[in-house]
Amino acid sequence: MALVLRSIDYNLTEKNPVAVFEIDRAPSGYSPHRHEFTEIAVILSGEGRHRLDGKGVKLRAGDCFVVAPGRIHSFEALQDFRVLNVLFLESVVRARLPEVAGLSGYRGFLRWEPTSRGPHYAGSPVRPEPEKFDFIVGLLRYIEKERDAKAILALGLVIAELCRAFVAGDVSTVGRFTSLERAIVWLESHYGEKFSLADFARAAGLSTATLNRRFREIMGCSPMEYVRKERLRRAALALHDSSLKLPIIALSTGFSDAPHLERSFKREYGMGTRDYRRQFKSP
Repeated sequence: MALVLRSIDYNLTEKNPVAVFEIDRAPSGYSPHRHEFTEIAVILSGEGRHRLDGKGVKLRAGDCFVVAPGRIHSFEALQDFRVLNVLFLESVVRARLPEVAGLSGYRGFLRWEPTSRGPHYAGSPVRPEPEKFDFIVGLLRYIEKERDAKAILALGLVIAELCRAFVAGDVSTVGRFTSLERAIVWLESHYGEKFSLADFARAAGLSTATLNRRFREIMGCSPMEYVRKERLRRAALALHDSSLKLPIIALSTGFSDAPHLERSFKREYGMGTRDYRRQFKSP
């Protein structure tokens, strides 16, 4: 059974959502394990292999490699391997630094690329330019010693540099993630409107066939199924956080009317909108 590394083991909390530490005397490998947090491995020297689902990708000095929460993985064939491990609660950092979460490449680099790895794709490290890599290491050295509000800002700068390197990377690897990101950024401003699959694909700069393939490869569903789920998520947030009437919520989240929202909501969440809202009322 794979070892589980928990956030509490590294004192990762909402107040202090990031920790950095260096491993300068790594063993020849690390057995399969998973963790609750996001990890970025910044390789300082040496080489080795990261293995996931039977596939391996080589890591060497200058690589920056994201490991997603929950994925069972291991490291092997490590030689003179020195690494800065950056551990953080991505949801907390995203909430604290929304401007960073809005950067081009953020979703692809931290979420989609790491979670899309499997038997047919082992992953692709990001390699910043040498001067940018040195800048990143300098910021991480600060975080390593100072776990304060400035440490979160420093992590934001690290993520920004890595997102730029990700977007500038190999087109064959990155293209499918950045094109999907364009689609989802567009959706965030238009989910309350009526539009077709063709409109959605046009906004992403893709054919409908390619958009459909991208969503199924990375998100595990069709584009319009993703739209439906996003509209329902937005409706659920409105039910939780406001006293707006159901017809207003329905129209603002892209449903034709309140009964349409009610039917869809009950299928998705197993309860009606009134029961869902009642859960959050103060006793």
